[in-house]
Amino acid sequence: MRKKYSSEFKAKVAMPGLQEQKTLVELAGGEYGVHPTQTVKWKKELQERAKDIFGKDAFRNAKAAEMKEAEPYRQIGRLKAEVDWLKKNPLKSTDYKRGFIEPENKEISIRRKRVLLGIQRSGYYCKPAPESESNKALMEVIDRIYTSRPYYSISKSTRH
Repeated sequence: MRKKYSSEFKAKVAMPGLQEQKTLVELAGGEYGVHPTQTVKWKKELQERAKDIFGKDAFRNAKAAEMKEAEPYRQIGRLKAEVDWLKKNPLKSTDYKRGFIEPENKEISIRRKRVLLGIQRSGYYCKPAPESESNKALMEVIDRIYTSRPYYSISKSTRH
């Protein structure tokens, strides 16, 4: 069965050989009990891969790992901004809600604000048509009748 060595052990054996503190035979046979050919191979691999530590790939990998680690915090920040925004915007009629969208505020997208407020796309972009003149006249007549005779709206069962 073959022996498997950890990367730490390989580095520990190859570093003194790379620094030329000891001969590879001294390292292999005496100290670590590894075949000299194996130590030569590890030393060569260490020399070849040393440039990768300081190369662009290592920087890209570190940057990608940093971005991956920062993603949950970015999402938490976005969700916190959404919750804070919802707290200051009470939910009422669509017309009232539409006023809270604030298109100039780019922290939360208009689409996301609409979803949070429960406004359909057409409810935000399409404005309601104004009341017709005939409808306004009818509402004024109804209002005049009701204010002059408020008891009309009370049913017989609730009057004493």
